[in-house]
Amino acid sequence: MYSSYSKAEKSHLINRHLAGEPIISILAATNIPRSTFYAWLKQHRNEAQIAKSREFTLKNFRILSDKVERLEGIIKILHTVNCAATAPLSEKLAALESLHCQYPVRMLCEALDVSRGTF
Repeated sequence: MYSSYSKAEKSHLINRHLAGEPIISILAATNIPRSTFYAWLKQHRNEAQIAKSREFTLKNFRILSDKVERLEGIIKILHTVNCAATAPLSEKLAALESLHCQYPVRMLCEALDVSRGTF
């Protein structure tokens, strides 16, 4: 028999498990399929992980700051070169060679989608 559980009911059952109650006893008392309960538990863990990653911490700020700096560099590279990421490899390599002294190799290769080993 299919029955729908509210978020509050799901949360209550998950909290019972997190408080130390074995999953087997929760399932026996509620007749919830084991796969359903584990899906709820997985979703709960994913939501908790997302909430944790959205917290403002100095580490997260530095990560985002570095990412913004890298993306700004890629935009500058794309504005400077005379070819697109879809251009032939020989054109991309020539463009990267001219900017080799101004930008890090990793950033150059990422901007024009060239393997670092190829460059």
